[in-house]
Amino acid sequence: MRHRIPDSALDNLSAVVADLSAIRRGEFDPESLRDLPVLHEVTVGQRPVACLEGLVEGHPLIPDNRRIVTSALFSVFGERTLYARTLSRWYRLGGTVDLGNW
Repeated sequence: MRHRIPDSALDNLSAVVADLSAIRRGEFDPESLRDLPVLHEVTVGQRPVACLEGLVEGHPLIPDNRRIVTSALFSVFGERTLYARTLSRWYRLGGTVDLGNW
């Protein structure tokens, strides 16, 4: 079975979910952030993250046979059938699958 989810990624994602949930509930105390590192001369940057590209079929929002680029890829697993979890949804991988070094 092919399966790769680094423990640190799971821990970090769990912490982000917990923080965002606390903000949504109004239970996050900004005073707890006083001693954080400070960024100066801030801009928004971009960096590549692993994702999947391919022709989609059965997507609830995108017509069949469109080439798409998924959101960030978190896991690929399975034996006969491969499944992938991206940030936004699950996919079943079909046809030719080239995961390179991932």
